[in-house]
Amino acid sequence: MNIRIVCCVLLLGSSAFAQQKAGEPVAGGGDESDVRFLLPPTNQTQPDWTDPENQRGYVVYTDIYNDAMWPRQVPTREQIVDRVACRLARDEYEPIHIGVFGVGNSEPLKQVKVTVDIDLPTQIRFIKYRERTPNAKLLKHLGATSVPYHLRLGDTHESIDPGHTGAFWITFHAAADATPGEHTGSITVSIEGKPETKLSVIVEVLPIVLARPDIAFGMYHYRVSATMRHEDYAEKVQRDQAAHGMNSSTLVVQDPIRYENGRLTFSKIFEDRQHDRMERGVGSPNIPTMLMDYQLINWHSGRINDKLTFEQKQDIARQYAAYTHAQGFPEFLAYMQDEPGLSQPESYWPWVTGWKKSSMRTVTAMSGEAAAGFGYLHDVWVVHTGQITKETVREAWRQGAEVWTYTFSMGAYNVHSNRYMAGLYTWALRLRGNFH
Repeated sequence: MNIRIVCCVLLLGSSAFAQQKAGEPVAGGGDESDVRFLLPPTNQTQPDWTDPENQRGYVVYTDIYNDAMWPRQVPTREQIVDRVACRLARDEYEPIHIGVFGVGNSEPLKQVKVTVDIDLPTQIRFIKYRERTPNAKLLKHLGATSVPYHLRLGDTHESIDPGHTGAFWITFHAAADATPGEHTGSITVSIEGKPETKLSVIVEVLPIVLARPDIAFGMYHYRVSATMRHEDYAEKVQRDQAAHGMNSSTLVVQDPIRYENGRLTFSKIFEDRQHDRMERGVGSPNIPTMLMDYQLINWHSGRINDKLTFEQKQDIARQYAAYTHAQGFPEFLAYMQDEPGLSQPESYWPWVTGWKKSSMRTVTAMSGEAAAGFGYLHDVWVVHTGQITKETVREAWRQGAEVWTYTFSMGAYNVHSNRYMAGLYTWALRLRGNFH
């Protein structure tokens, strides 16, 4: 399976909305629509360790990367291997997931390091765990426990407690001109004071290049902190987004865009940043961008900016369109009030309808309920995952609108559900965008 988001459509068995079995705890605290893939493994029985394994003090094992490795996870005998393999197309990425488990140790394993030797580009990350309290929203029934939280770039776990797992995520990349066929190499695990373990690795590069999606895949991205506003950091984030299959992201306008005396003017830095986004792969003339222009178009902190007349809104929309076309930029979708509630002040209606009647398409994130109440005021309905029906999509089409999806409640370590959402869910409902 390929790390590119669009390739997830093959994950047939990973319904993010699996039904709860009788008496089975649910990660979301009891709601049947919540996802059970967040639960840690229930089998904690340790295998009968061999004499060499006891002497070495640890074992190396693998698991499918759709399943998160938990810190208290115990490997099965079948998962302890000396060879791993994966397959990918040209110009794609593919991970291999390995864990290091401490066997019969009274002291933690120290400086657990992974190195890879192969003729393909690789990146090594380790899984960072985070302590969750008993009242944590997603893990109420578990009590205090550590959960897989995120991947951190690095090749070393500083310490792995006895009877615990430290997990690594190794990503292989085949360039567009990579030699097809099998590429062989090795993965070495070295630990302070312990003998090293070496696994053979085989990466098969297929002689094909997968088609890129013609719909929007991206994430809500805000450059709000000083670190995130730094251009070096922004470039790393955007290139990483593109490497993970994203081709769009939200664009928060932070540089002055002025509308004075009937003329819309853009700063040089705004223009440069749009060219940068496109060069880095998160902007394309054929993929729309959600534009959050708090100065001219949008609401902000609950306040609606409606200082513009209907005619001025029309004029700004025309000038935005002319500017993006001249520069070769993506279509900018005017982002309206985020996640609108069903109760709105009187000022909301002339503001949102003024932009809806302009030549600039409008968009916002909304619940399924809000889509029924406010969908007609938007050209693109970004409806929360799990709240879209076929009737929602048909009604949007009837109105000349399109439906995207987004989620704010799906854990990053919930790989099954993330892949299902980006793949089968988006494909089956014929959605035109998918955001996190």
